[in-house]
Amino acid sequence: MTYNFLSGGKNHGGGAQSIQVLLIKELSKRGKKCRLFDTKDGSVYAELLLNQISFDFVETSNFFDRSSMLNSNDLLIVFDTNLFGNIALFGNSDCKVLVWEIFFPWVNRFVRYKHMPIRYFAAKYEKLILNEISQRDAFFFIDNLGKEAVERRLGVTIHDKFYLPIPIKINNKTSVLTQDKNQIVLSYVGRSVDWKVYPLLKIFTDLSKININKKIVFNVICTNRGYIEKMIADYNIHTGLVEIRFFENLNGHELVNILQNSDLHFAMGTAALDGAKLGIPTVLMDFSYSLFPNNYFYSWLFESKKLNLGNELIKESLSPENHTMEELIIQCLDKKFEIGNNCLEYAAQNYSVDVVIDKIESYAKNNSTYFNFRNISKLLITKHLILLKRINLISLSSTLFSIRGLLQIK
Repeated sequence: MTYNFLSGGKNHGGGAQSIQVLLIKELSKRGKKCRLFDTKDGSVYAELLLNQISFDFVETSNFFDRSSMLNSNDLLIVFDTNLFGNIALFGNSDCKVLVWEIFFPWVNRFVRYKHMPIRYFAAKYEKLILNEISQRDAFFFIDNLGKEAVERRLGVTIHDKFYLPIPIKINNKTSVLTQDKNQIVLSYVGRSVDWKVYPLLKIFTDLSKININKKIVFNVICTNRGYIEKMIADYNIHTGLVEIRFFENLNGHELVNILQNSDLHFAMGTAALDGAKLGIPTVLMDFSYSLFPNNYFYSWLFESKKLNLGNELIKESLSPENHTMEELIIQCLDKKFEIGNNCLEYAAQNYSVDVVIDKIESYAKNNSTYFNFRNISKLLITKHLILLKRINLISLSSTLFSIRGLLQIK
C-alpha cells in the first residue's frame, strides 16, 4: 500500500504543504511507502529533498491522467479545493481518497468560473461531488469551523469522529525563548493573499498606537513582500516606529531560525502551531476579506475553542473578554515564559502527529464504503447525459412553442 499526496506546485506554499512534508516524513519513519504528485519546482518536493526523506515522485505540470500510477489498495490524500482538477488527474483510479478540509471558505465559494455555460455545469455538479464525499465518509476536518461549513452547505450532520487536526511534531517540551531587555521581537507568518494580509495590517495599526520603552522589531514571513507593501500604501496604514523586516519563501529550517528569536508570534492555522511548538507566546489571528474594525480584540492560542485555528472575522471576535494589543504586550513582558509554555502544552495535547497518522492508517485499512474518483467520474457522466437530455427537451419544447406562436400570428 502506498500513501499518495497531491501538492499544488511552486506557488502553493502554506498549511497544506507543511502537513504533507510532515506526514511523508513520519510515515516514512514507520516504514510506509509514500508518493508525491507535484511539479519539479514544487515547494513540497523541494522540502522533502532538502530533508533527505525517502519518497516516490510523479511530475504533474499538466492535467494529464495519472490514474495508472495508483493501485486500488492505495490511499490518496487531497487538500486542494480544485476537485475538478483532481478528477482530471485521477478520474480513472479506484484507490481510496481522503479529502482533508483545511480551508473552510472554499465550501461556500467552490464555483469560481465566471462564464456560462461552464459556471452553470460547475454549479450543477459541485454539490453532487461534495455529497458523495460526505456520504462515503471521506470528508475530514481540522476544526469545527470547516465541519459546520460543510454541514450548512449540504444540509447534513457529520459525526465528530471526522475531526483530523493539523499535525505537528514537537521534539521537546522546553521553551527556546531568550529575552533582550532592549527590544521586543514580534513575528507574523502568512502567505501574501488578501485575507491573510488584512490581519497583518490590523497588527501594524494597533502597534503604532501603543507606547513602550522598547524597540519593536517585527519579522514578517511571507511569499511576496511587494504585495504587502502595496496594501500598506493603498490603505495608508501607519506602522509607527516599528522596524519591519521581511522574509520571503523560507523553507522549514529557515523559518525555525527566525521564529526562535520571537518574543511574541501572530498567525493562524499551521503557522500559529509553528510558533507554539517552540514555546513562543502565540496570538491566534482571525482572517478577513476587508479591513479589521477598530474594536477588534486578540486571543492567545490556548484560549481557542473546538480546535479552531482562526475564524472568519465575525462579531464574536469583537468580544471585550479578549485582549487589546497593549494588553498582549504587557502580558508577554510580564509572563512570557508562562504564556509560551501554555501555548506549547496546548499544541502538544491537541495536535500530535502520531495521533493523526494512526487515524489516517485506520481509515486506509478499515473504510469499506470508500470514496474514489472513478466512481465520481461515472456519476458525473451519467448526470451530465441526463442534464443534456433535459436541456434538449426544454429547447425542443421552447422551439415548438415559438413555432406555434408564429403560426397563430399568421
